[in-house]
Parts: sequence; structure tokens; C-alpha cells
Amino acid sequence: MRVIITYILVSICYVAVSGQGPLAGGFTPKRLVSRTEKATFTPLVMAELPALTGTDVNGFRFISVRTQVVDGINYLFLIELPDGKCSSVMFHRPLYGNDADLEMVSAEPADCPKS
Repeated sequence: MRVIITYILVSICYVAVSGQGPLAGGFTPKRLVSRTEKATFTPLVMAELPALTGTDVNGFRFISVRTQVVDGINYLFLIELPDGKCSSVMFHRPLYGNDADLEMVSAEPADCPKS
């Protein structure tokens, strides 16, 4: 009887997890960057990215964004730089923060999507 109950519970857990969307704490699927996000993050990219990459970012463009909820929100942007290279740039907004609390966490070279 105990084996049957264990089997049923394990099966229920498997079905519940496999039928859900993104894993808790994981990144959302990539999507287009909204106008609001562009307005919020463009000045931050312009101010902070040149120091990290050593390249001019005037004329960069957002390609996509993914978000992750972890004690706030991580925004992982894929951007194309004027030189044609791409960069993966992450910002963090604290749980109880606002735009003034946004902080660039990382910037790394990334593969550009094929046109």
C-alpha cells in the first residue's frame, strides 16, 4: 500500500511540474523590448556600457530581453553594438526599488542572431 501511495504522489508531482510554464527563478523566454523598457534602459546602457566594453555604444539597438524574478527583477538584454557585435547586458532592479535603483550587473560578448 505504501508503494502505491508513493507512486501516486510522485506521479502527481511529475505531472504538476511538467505541465507548468517556466521554472520558478528561471528566465522568461526572450521577447521584444517594450517602448517603456527602451526609454528606461537606453540612458543606463549609454552611461555604463562603454566603460565595460571599451567600445562606442552610440547607435546601439535592443534585440531582445528576458526577465527573471529573484529578490527583484533581472533584465537580460541582447543588444547589437554599432560595430555589428552583440552583447548580453544584465540589469537588476531590487524588489522594492524603482528606476533610480537599477544597476548594471554584467555585460558580456554574445552571439548575434542570424539575419
